[in-house]
Amino acid sequence: MLSKKILGVWEMRSWETVAEDRVVGYPLGEKASGFIAYYPIGFMSVKISAPNRACLAADAPFEGDPTLLILNAKKDLSSCGPFSMMPENELIHHLKVWSFENSVGIDQPHYIQLDQNTRTISTLPRVWECVGPTSTMERV
Repeated sequence: MLSKKILGVWEMRSWETVAEDRVVGYPLGEKASGFIAYYPIGFMSVKISAPNRACLAADAPFEGDPTLLILNAKKDLSSCGPFSMMPENELIHHLKVWSFENSVGIDQPHYIQLDQNTRTISTLPRVWECVGPTSTMERV
């Protein structure tokens, strides 16, 4: 069953924009990093960041130069909410919290391909390639 195969924490290998079977861009750069977690209770969470984000002078996340805070926020995405499995390797993320407020409450379909310990999640037009848990991660 696909739902049991996706459970756990997965580390992102790449996040690409693909058109006509070729990579046309990287939304957060070629070396973006992130994780996606699927929990047995039917809840998921995602965190993706661009590489080399600027360190802020302040030690608190809401203090400091507003321009640098905005630039940092533009290089960081997160979302969470319930998920449900559909037939034909389709998975729906029901977004309850997202750093892109316009899509909170939206159901976001994803299509999954599993190949041993690698999983590819695609939405139109994006593809995320994730690698399965390693010795430094635990399945939830």
